[in-house]
Amino acid sequence: MNDPDDHLEPPPSLEALVHLNIAQLDRLWTRDAELTEEVLGLYEPLARNLCDDHGGRAVRVGSTGHLFAFPSVDAALMWCVRMQEALLTAAWPAALQAILPAPIGGLETVVGGLMTFMGVHQGDPLDWRDRRRVARLSHLAQPGQVLVTAVAWAAAETPSRGGGLVVRELGSAVLHPQDAPMPLVQALPRSLARRQFAPLDTLVLPRTNIRPNDTVFVGRIAAAEALDERFAAGGRLVSLVGPAGIGKSRLAIAHALRVRNTYPGGVWLMPVNDCRTEQDLFWTVATHLEGSGSNRDKPIAERIVQAIRGLGETLIIFDGVSSFAAQALGSWVRGTPEARFIVTTRSPLDLEWETRQVVAPLNQDDALALLWARAHWTAPTETPRLSNAVANQLVNYAQGIPLYIEFIATLLKQDTGTQLIDRLEQRQHEAQHPHENVLSTLWDNLPHQQQQAMVVAAAHPGSLPVQTLLEVLSDQAPTASAEAARTTVEALVRAGLFRARNTVSTEPEVDIAE
Repeated sequence: MNDPDDHLEPPPSLEALVHLNIAQLDRLWTRDAELTEEVLGLYEPLARNLCDDHGGRAVRVGSTGHLFAFPSVDAALMWCVRMQEALLTAAWPAALQAILPAPIGGLETVVGGLMTFMGVHQGDPLDWRDRRRVARLSHLAQPGQVLVTAVAWAAAETPSRGGGLVVRELGSAVLHPQDAPMPLVQALPRSLARRQFAPLDTLVLPRTNIRPNDTVFVGRIAAAEALDERFAAGGRLVSLVGPAGIGKSRLAIAHALRVRNTYPGGVWLMPVNDCRTEQDLFWTVATHLEGSGSNRDKPIAERIVQAIRGLGETLIIFDGVSSFAAQALGSWVRGTPEARFIVTTRSPLDLEWETRQVVAPLNQDDALALLWARAHWTAPTETPRLSNAVANQLVNYAQGIPLYIEFIATLLKQDTGTQLIDRLEQRQHEAQHPHENVLSTLWDNLPHQQQQAMVVAAAHPGSLPVQTLLEVLSDQAPTASAEAARTTVEALVRAGLFRARNTVSTEPEVDIAE
């Protein structure tokens, strides 16, 4: 499906926003990429055609979440319920149910096929706060469920509020750290009213500052199981060791989001890759732990220990750790016996309690699945699926490094697989390693404004607030619209060149990928 961000026009007013996630998509890509392509080939035209029928438009279509905008809440709700009905009755391949979990409790008549999570909210699709609110709402939902905020429900008129829907009040949820709890309702068509869902934990934000990634996590089954086993065996600190771009952070974050309900104190991400001194480390960690009950009259190192201890059973990821941080991390581990830690680092830290796990390059099957998953969302809709031979040759240039596979998928937006191989072969003599060809080819393919954005970010130490970057880009190109600058930044994030901060903060930030 084409990414429509390049054609996004400012809306005249608030719109009804729908955020949709496909359940078990990571499992599908990992287990059978060819089947996943077939399934998405049925899903995408269905979603697009029904969206057109109800006057909507796709704002953002990606591998983990799809954002749609509709002129009214009624249209959005009707699209949601028609989609839920259509997804249940679509002619899915028989192999799909062999991979996805079977329906529970004899609900086969109302549960099955490709399942989705849906959230409906009224807001501005260009406002990152409203985007995060509706995304958070869909993450609260369960497969086959449609959640609607009170703001959106109050704006609905007939026939949405007539006899076609079964509506149930669910309590309130905090959808953004700066918001008060917002009442929610569940809306389903009468034909699907028998669907049963577990109670939602909606009263507060989850005990985490981790924002789900914008791209689906593919492969790494053995590595994920190895990480689970290290903690199950009593490990307190696991160091994920490997070179830049190998996928250490993605593995750590995927683990944390999967096990977060087992930690009453929550799971937390501390991005410390920008820290150059121990004092930088202290202030970065203290900032992320602010509000956890630390006593500000004490020295900062003691406050951090006190804050972590106050969380009780918790999991904390220190992402991008350098050797200078070893002593501080060691003291935090010693002082917080209930806490568990994951460290991502390029070399072992030789810490007490440390258990090491080397993150190796992807095996060929996982590399191929990742390429197909990323290329599905970047290549033009009419592009034929990559053949096995071409895909194998392309992933060999990446040498199993996920970041470079992401770059290759981005290049497929402009070239066919065969054309890209030819271009990479022409550069072979210029690089010491095959993946260097990928990076230089990607740079040459970037539009001028994307190259400008990279230069601005490279000149800025550490992470850069998106709003600041947008202002600089607008100053450099006064004739370009603010939305063009935003599209530039989002394109670099999707390409893997910019890394979006995965923490829930007051403002989105990006930095250049390692």
